[in-house]
Amino acid sequence: MVNFSVAVQLGYGEKKDLIWVHCAWWNAPDKQTSLLKSGMKVWIMGLPSIDKYKNSEGKEIEGFKCRIDKLEIIDFKTSEPTEDCDSSHL
Repeated sequence: MVNFSVAVQLGYGEKKDLIWVHCAWWNAPDKQTSLLKSGMKVWIMGLPSIDKYKNSEGKEIEGFKCRIDKLEIIDFKTSEPTEDCDSSHL
């Protein structure tokens, strides 16, 4: 299993927002996973869900998850993450 996060930009202009989707890819092909690098653009398809957990301060947090069925690398260039999408989530 491979775990990683994908940044998703929503909206535009002043209403632009960024969310992180935490992904789990069961039975991921070794050839494809070895090509994944931080900052790459990917397309994912799978089963989405919302995860609820308590942080260290006891506050309930909701986050997005996706169990990946299919992944395609859109851009093979290893680009640096933008300031909105840092690699600490990968």
